[in-house]
Amino acid sequence: MAGKVKNLKRMKARLAGEANASVEVPFELTCECGETIRGVRRTRGIQKQCDQCGEALFVLPMNVYPATKSVSSEVIGGGFADRLKVIVGEFLPAKKKPKPSKNAAVAAKSATAGKPVPDTEAETARPKPKLRIPRIPRVDLRKAARRTFSPFRLVIISSLCVVGLTGYWLTQQKAEEAARQVWLSSTDQIQTLLQDGKAVELEALLDETVSAGRVLGKADEEWRLTFNLSQETHAINNLAASDLLAAFHAAYDDTGTMRENAPQDITDASKSGVFVFDSSLRPDTENEGAFLFELPAAPGNQLVMGVIELPQIQKFLQAVPDGRTLFSATVDSIVVPNRQHLAWRVELDPGSFVLLTNQDLCAQLGLSVDFDPDLESILLRQKDFVRQTETWESRADDVLPEQSRSSEIQESR
Repeated sequence: MAGKVKNLKRMKARLAGEANASVEVPFELTCECGETIRGVRRTRGIQKQCDQCGEALFVLPMNVYPATKSVSSEVIGGGFADRLKVIVGEFLPAKKKPKPSKNAAVAAKSATAGKPVPDTEAETARPKPKLRIPRIPRVDLRKAARRTFSPFRLVIISSLCVVGLTGYWLTQQKAEEAARQVWLSSTDQIQTLLQDGKAVELEALLDETVSAGRVLGKADEEWRLTFNLSQETHAINNLAASDLLAAFHAAYDDTGTMRENAPQDITDASKSGVFVFDSSLRPDTENEGAFLFELPAAPGNQLVMGVIELPQIQKFLQAVPDGRTLFSATVDSIVVPNRQHLAWRVELDPGSFVLLTNQDLCAQLGLSVDFDPDLESILLRQKDFVRQTETWESRADDVLPEQSRSSEIQESR
């Protein structure tokens, strides 16, 4: 009897759009430890303590607002007709929809897919294996960046960078100051060593001066003359120990026939050091960028032709009408006369080609202006060309790799 009275009071309150305080509204909460806490809501909020861990949980009071789809409540929203419809619907039995059997569902699915229907329920109820996809661990880039580049570490890194840059700048300043002192003091010393004929000491001083010029970033006329003078001095101090012309004459017997070991003897003589040439250069019509010159040697009935592949020589020949050139170079290879070339070919190394410009160094070679009146003008025009040509220092860079020659003797039979 008491239960019916209670239900009538609840229906009256709900029809009026209110909540009956005597109606118990249960709650169910889950604690962090996993324990389930159950009870009845009050008109005010209460705290419920977990029996497992003792954690206090806050329980909201009874909801006095109309129910929504996501929040349940004893209060029914809408008009009187809406509230009456909900209350009457609670007393009427709900119609249950017949559930389709498992076999029927499987049969319908198989029919649409065109597969045979399984005979027993065991086959349809068999669970499908689940694919386990490995989870990729998530990395918080912002958090990792904050840990790596903390303010303290950034301050330390900045301090180290400042100290490093300052040290590098001071080192550069000291190196430039030392190089400037070497460059300024070497001018008088170079002239003194040239006049005294001390080529070995001069080469060491010029090497130090060239290094100082590179540190200072020199690229003017004085630098080009100093660099070329350093190359001239190196060539003078590394002159060949053998006489190349004598080796060609010794290659033939009294009848003018080439000796059997002549190619090897000439090759050995050509590898003994730097040679100085005084000849007229002219372009090679068969090889673009190459130039020919004759050697004053005619062993037997065959000429001796020199060849050098250096495209920038064309600039020099434009300033020299007769083509006469005094230069030094090392021999790269010797080509024996064959059907294609009837003369001996002495192929020079392009990287070793140096124009001679100094009278004192030439005098040490026995080439004095007192015996050759034209020698002074030749050296002077070559000196002017080196001074004015900015690209002459990098002349060997224009030679293509495929133009390099083998150091072995090429002989076609």
